[in-house]
Amino acid sequence: MVRFAALGVLVGLNVKSLESVGLYNNFLIIPMSFLGATFFDPATLPAALKAIVYLLPLTYTSIGLRSAAYLPLSQFPWYSIPILLAVAIALSLLGAYQFAHQQD
Repeated sequence: MVRFAALGVLVGLNVKSLESVGLYNNFLIIPMSFLGATFFDPATLPAALKAIVYLLPLTYTSIGLRSAAYLPLSQFPWYSIPILLAVAIALSLLGAYQFAHQQD
């Protein structure tokens, strides 16, 4: 959840008006929710679309949650935890940098 909080900070720091929040929602949040492997297994996708899906942090969250619910611990995709941690750190650092260098 830290990833999405940091993403929210980045969006909040970059919007110039209330109307532009909808643009971020339309072009970032909504596509990520549909392409983030929430409703399907990404292994069944073609290679080009699979490359895009695996760039989204929501994909690793969905894979981890699905595996925790349905798979034994021996089959859990442990690679998703360091990837999510790296994304959370990167987005948090970027948000902290932008917050520190924000000018009114």
